Amino acid sequence: MPDINIENHGSIVLFLALSAQARDWMNMHLPPEVPVFGGAYAVEAGYAPAIAEGASSDGLVIAS
Repeated sequence: MPDINIENHGSIVLFLALSAQARDWMNMHLPPEVPVFGGAYAVEAGYAPAIAEGASSDGLVIAS
């Protein structure tokens, strides 16, 4: 089962935590000023690959 679902919406990419581990990881690694929409973190598209790679490197499973 995936830990994080990623939805690309053009200039904004949504990261939705699907597990407690993913929520903890995002709380530790994303700045507190990142907007949250419907429970998903909304980040600029340019930052999304690094965030996804960091989460994956730390053992989280990504779904998109």
